[in-house]
Amino acid sequence: MRWTKKEVEKLKEIYFKDKELLCQEFNRSWPAIQTKINRLGLRRAKWTEKEEKRITMLYPNSTWDKIQKELPGRSKDNIMAKAFQLGVRREKNYWSELEIIKLRKNYRKDKEFLCKEFNRSWDAIITQINRLGLNRNVWSKEEQEKLIELYPKSTWEKIERAFPNRTNRSIRAKARRLGIKREVSYYKCSPKPTNRSGQWSDEEIKLLKENYMEASKENILKMLPKRTWKAISSKAFDLKLSRV
Repeated sequence: MRWTKKEVEKLKEIYFKDKELLCQEFNRSWPAIQTKINRLGLRRAKWTEKEEKRITMLYPNSTWDKIQKELPGRSKDNIMAKAFQLGVRREKNYWSELEIIKLRKNYRKDKEFLCKEFNRSWDAIITQINRLGLNRNVWSKEEQEKLIELYPKSTWEKIERAFPNRTNRSIRAKARRLGIKREVSYYKCSPKPTNRSGQWSDEEIKLLKENYMEASKENILKMLPKRTWKAISSKAFDLKLSRV
């Protein structure tokens, strides 16, 4: 069926719209519309960097309604294909908008509270916190009060247990900023803090890349005995790795 002059003019105006809308508008198959677009020398809009960032952020956990609302003019098939190209996957248990709002309000709270509140593993929660660009490094008022109480006289073992999601370097730095010092008697007899920071070796990075997606948390910790799970999750986020 030939294209009328009116249809051609209309196509020139809206050719960049999504597939379903064009098929409905012209009552033609998508291959027929695509062929006409090519013959007219029109180009469908390329994906912008902003759109790609939106896919990376929204695709794993958001509802399709929200994804398509944030990417107007892109069909579901188009979005899925682009996500595949970017290596982004849908998670089986995506976070609802209500959960995300709640997480934004409570992400600084302790591990036990968050796991119980969201009924999710700590790994899933910390991954979502990182994806949302939230910074857990900010010390809460409760943490600061606990540090003031424990730091001068407690053993490092006790301090580490009290702050499971903080590195020793972070704890010592915060203590310095708060003007807290270890008492001499405890400083001399207390075992040195374990090394939970430091540069990642090429071998460690290789192990992480090969195993992070599918290996269990326990096995990964065995492979990287010098690293805490928080450090591993943080490094995986830097490397753009995600768990299946």
